[in-house]
Amino acid sequence: MTNRRLVGEAFLVLAALLALTKALEAFRSIYVIRELKPLVFAISFVYVPIFVLRHERIRPDFLDRDIRGYVTSSIAFLVAAVIVFPLFFLAAHVWQVVVVGLQGPHLTLPPSAASLLLYNMVMIAFPEEFLFRGYLQSILNSAFPKKWRVLGAQLGPSWPITAAVFAVSHSIISFEWWHFAIFFPALLFGYLRERTGSITASILFHGLSNFVMEVIGASYS
Repeated sequence: MTNRRLVGEAFLVLAALLALTKALEAFRSIYVIRELKPLVFAISFVYVPIFVLRHERIRPDFLDRDIRGYVTSSIAFLVAAVIVFPLFFLAAHVWQVVVVGLQGPHLTLPPSAASLLLYNMVMIAFPEEFLFRGYLQSILNSAFPKKWRVLGAQLGPSWPITAAVFAVSHSIISFEWWHFAIFFPALLFGYLRERTGSITASILFHGLSNFVMEVIGASYS
């Protein structure tokens, strides 16, 4: 019963944070809100779950706590990147050239590329992974047994559920027809979290994925 209560609580937390983000998006024409929105988003997505976990006396189990953990997570990230990104670039090329009808690629880095990569890592990937793969997926793990063994990771229903919630959450904030596709990279983020036991690899992959999308967008015309 306690696990069910925690799951309900987690979805209430998520709903409140999405409502806050939706409100910030609705009033982004106001200068102060537009400037503060990224910071409020990042802080709330991290510190609200921390507050709830401390209130419930639950120790976060999704953070690397030593050098060995960070090394393991970094290796998992690199392996995933080497396998996935070449396939992603190929699929993106076909989409941009065959479907959209653009010319390219003309490899072009976005303006202030290093700052953009850091922004994606710190202000987007870190808070989103903390909330979804860290807090929500961990709470769901406590309610649903991990019955599946996939490529060295023990997975359960929390894995696809979190990925689906993550994709839907994007459309709640600002609808785009392609948001359904977010489900698929979200599965990889969730897999990396379970494979390594922390969100470090998923943060790195998520942030780099966002940056790669910016590069692809700038490389076709």
